[in-house]
Amino acid sequence: MKKYARFFALLCLTALFALSLVTLSACNDEPAPPAFVKASESADGYATVYIENGGKLDVMVLSDPQVDYTEKYKVVGSPGNDVTYSFIEDFVAATDPDLVVINGDLVMLDSFAASQVPYFVRYAEIFERLGTPWTFTFGNHDCDALYSDETATADDADSQCTKDALIAKMSEYEHCLITNDEACADGAGNHFVNVRERGSGKLVYTMCL
Repeated sequence: MKKYARFFALLCLTALFALSLVTLSACNDEPAPPAFVKASESADGYATVYIENGGKLDVMVLSDPQVDYTEKYKVVGSPGNDVTYSFIEDFVAATDPDLVVINGDLVMLDSFAASQVPYFVRYAEIFERLGTPWTFTFGNHDCDALYSDETATADDADSQCTKDALIAKMSEYEHCLITNDEACADGAGNHFVNVRERGSGKLVYTMCL
């Protein structure tokens, strides 16, 4: 009986030790600090990307992908919209930047009778899948004043909406950092992205977009 009593006692001690390790681990499992915050969630009202103290920020800058409503440039060798979107997703996934900036002409849409929003949504869906924060600036084709309709909403399929309406739509996506900064009176879509150290909160620099 003594042998079984010792075995049972040892078994209980082993179980208590294992339980204490699990409890200690759970107490130390603090949520990971965020890689970024959107302007609407930031204390200073600006979108912020965080880096490690003394670290660096890897920014990918893409320019003029110009996905096209009619894909008319296929006749001169353009690979087409699907290939463009796939290339961007593969490139970002392979390089894993901290932030992606697309600096204008995301879309080429010379039409009164179609919306640019679905093409922007496809960009947003890429970055949602990858979990990568991104933002963009406007080129002369994204919301061409010649074709945009001041009364159109982002949900209208047969007309181009304004920059303000497009920004509001894109801001619904978790990883899209664009805002319409009311302090920037010289153009819709002008905005700032701060870069801060994760631990200290120190402002390292500000990107003006």
